[in-house]
Amino acid sequence: MAILLSFIVGLIVFFPFPSWIKLVGLIVSANALVYAFAPLVFGALRAQEPERERPFKLPGGSVLAPLGFAAANYIVYFTGWVTNSKLFLLVVLGFVVLGISYAIQPADERPPLEWKSTGWMWPYFGGMALLSYLGSFEGGKKTIPFDLDLVLVAVFSLVIYWLAMRTRLDPDRARKYIDATQEEEGVEEPTDEGDDSPAGRNDGAAARVKK
Repeated sequence: MAILLSFIVGLIVFFPFPSWIKLVGLIVSANALVYAFAPLVFGALRAQEPERERPFKLPGGSVLAPLGFAAANYIVYFTGWVTNSKLFLLVVLGFVVLGISYAIQPADERPPLEWKSTGWMWPYFGGMALLSYLGSFEGGKKTIPFDLDLVLVAVFSLVIYWLAMRTRLDPDRARKYIDATQEEEGVEEPTDEGDDSPAGRNDGAAARVKK
């Protein structure tokens, strides 16, 4: 029975794809889309919590973040419309599932969705889908010639990055979510007493004396 169930699930998963390589293309594009969110999160947190203790600091992060976002978008774009049409359909289905899940939850258990801070997301998905559809890669209409499409993807990425930074959560709300996540994961704020350097040991000793 387990083998039969696995066979049926495999047929369903592979049905939209004529070959294994097409499925791999979808996975690559989906991963790039996920990674595209990382530079946005990095840029937002850097602005919201500039003084928060962190394991390391990235020099030039304000420049590298938008460049990383553009690079991830290039990977998605290069995958082509044939694959991306399925990818963005899955994104739409994901939002539908989110809406249904949110609607069936008890009102007092529904977390805030922070719609204002997702204002960049809708033009981002729509714009990437449109560029992919009009572009010159696998299944695209070739309305936008090669070279010009690369410029458009770069400019579009920078505009979306700017919009995401403008619509990010305010520092107080962001700090609330960060603290709640750390509390849930059991993460403690770093203190001077945990610093093993001579300066850290001296500061920790001084703090204990004051207590």
